Amino acid sequence: MDARQRIRVGTRGSRLSRVQTSAVCRQLRAIAPGLEIDVVPVTTAGDCHPSKPLHAFGSTGIFTSELEAALLRLEIDVAVHSLKDLPTTMHQDLTLAAVLCRDDAKDVLVTPDGMNLNSLPPGARLGTSSPRRTRMLYSLRSDFEVAPMRGNVDTRIRRMREAPSECRGLVLAACGLTRIDQTDGISDEFPLATFLTAPGQGAIVLQVRGSDQHMVDLVQPLDHLPTRLATWCERALLHGLGGGCALPAAAYATVTEGRIHLRAHVRSPDGQRVESFEASGASAWRLGIRAADALLAQGVRKWLTPVYPA
Repeated sequence: MDARQRIRVGTRGSRLSRVQTSAVCRQLRAIAPGLEIDVVPVTTAGDCHPSKPLHAFGSTGIFTSELEAALLRLEIDVAVHSLKDLPTTMHQDLTLAAVLCRDDAKDVLVTPDGMNLNSLPPGARLGTSSPRRTRMLYSLRSDFEVAPMRGNVDTRIRRMREAPSECRGLVLAACGLTRIDQTDGISDEFPLATFLTAPGQGAIVLQVRGSDQHMVDLVQPLDHLPTRLATWCERALLHGLGGGCALPAAAYATVTEGRIHLRAHVRSPDGQRVESFEASGASAWRLGIRAADALLAQGVRKWLTPVYPA
């Protein structure tokens, strides 16, 4: 068999990452019958220190840098990422060859007892390490206590169920729970019509070396143009605001007949104030930068420093 009929796919080792990578491999085999795939687990900095607060790393790409390094060292041929984890800038020798069709991008509440946002008791303690989600919760109920909660999805759910008095619920991405078949604990939703999500949430991306035309051509049929345009716009906003995936900015874009519609906002640390942007355009990147400029002009810079629960 031609050596190029066997490829090495890099992935993080968490259950969710492995499930996502298995789905990618099935799609690759469907478009390239006979293709042999070796899945290569790669441990990232974020995986090595599951209890360390995200802001304590002092850098971006804590879930992606090691995969990119493996690509550059020729140890893997393609890296599978959750797009929301990728910094908005990357090494010049790498390219995003395929952005897969986006799954459900909204956030959801997971509780051990079925309580929704309205029925949780006063002062309920909820778990998330996301400044954006923290501010979203405070915008709904200022009495909530928000506590840092890191680790893979399975670990966080297990910790919540083992000690419900310490954590009454978690805010997680709906798509991740669906992918690992853990939707039974969902007790409430944050609909995208009102609560915007993290830029790129719900999308999986395949990253390859730009010089490897064979791999570019192999994975390109999996590219979903509307998702690429929508997430490119969202990431342009993030880039324009000067931040990485930890920035407390929310955005969601859609594409209709080639035009991109973007909604974005930044909430104050206490969740009680919000500055918003909404517009349509033909250029995804320009629209995202325009949104960033508009939000900065509205004075959100003072709110952009991620404020984490104590």
